[in-house]
Amino acid sequence: MKTFVTLAIIIFLVGAACAPIYQISTTTGKEEQFTVLLMPKPFQDELKVMSGPQGWGKGGKKDGYVGFDVGDYGTIIFAIKGEDPGNKCADEDGAKWVITEIKLSDEGDASTEKGNNFNAKQDEWLIQAFPGTAKSTGVRFSVSKDQGITSVVVINKNDHPKAWGLKTAYYEVTASECSGDDTVTTDPGVGNRGK
Repeated sequence: MKTFVTLAIIIFLVGAACAPIYQISTTTGKEEQFTVLLMPKPFQDELKVMSGPQGWGKGGKKDGYVGFDVGDYGTIIFAIKGEDPGNKCADEDGAKWVITEIKLSDEGDASTEKGNNFNAKQDEWLIQAFPGTAKSTGVRFSVSKDQGITSVVVINKNDHPKAWGLKTAYYEVTASECSGDDTVTTDPGVGNRGK
């Protein structure tokens, strides 16, 4: 019996420094890379996802969803649309918006792809799948606006046993305006089927 793992991503983009790079464990599948483009809409108080669903299990999912099939692993790149990758607010060609925070949670509603229980202790499978995530808080990436960056790479090892069944993780992403105090959020999802 196949087991499915769905990860919903709710990501806060505020201002972010470079995410640490982690070695991805060897699995039986292939390496995937997905890019989720984000457009700040401060007057609508949203961070609009500009990328449609991608990868395994994308049917019926919200924009920004990315799915990893059994054994697959890889990266998810969250990027502010129209900004040069890696730019910060203070750069010569300074960014207008930067990513400052990404949080994960192992609790939420898979049907709505909305998470809860952020800033709380998270389950071990989520911590193993997404290296660099703090077990006690679920914070994956958090920096000041000055250290924020226009794109952040998140590693997905997708390495829990598929016998554990369907898993869902949720992200919160925050983007911050470089020249002001506006922040906006979004909630794309990621699906993992394990290995």
